[in-house]
Amino acid sequence: MTTHLPRIIHLATTDADFCAELQADPQAALAERGLDANANELAALSELRSLIATLPQVLVAQIPLGPGWLVSPIVSASPA
Repeated sequence: MTTHLPRIIHLATTDADFCAELQADPQAALAERGLDANANELAALSELRSLIATLPQVLVAQIPLGPGWLVSPIVSASPA
């Protein structure tokens, strides 16, 4: 399986609509764009967001993340 993680991260940080869709329904948001991610990759995205949330605000302001990136967690994928 080819990893789409770099593309997913790029879209999540530059496309507010995708970011919102990814948070609401990760599998549907990814499928709509011909992407996929396994449960570990979705967990990694969530962990990345959690780590960024612990940074001082002055540093977070310098990270080019899309709107809503830190607002709510990405829902974990259901096991198939």
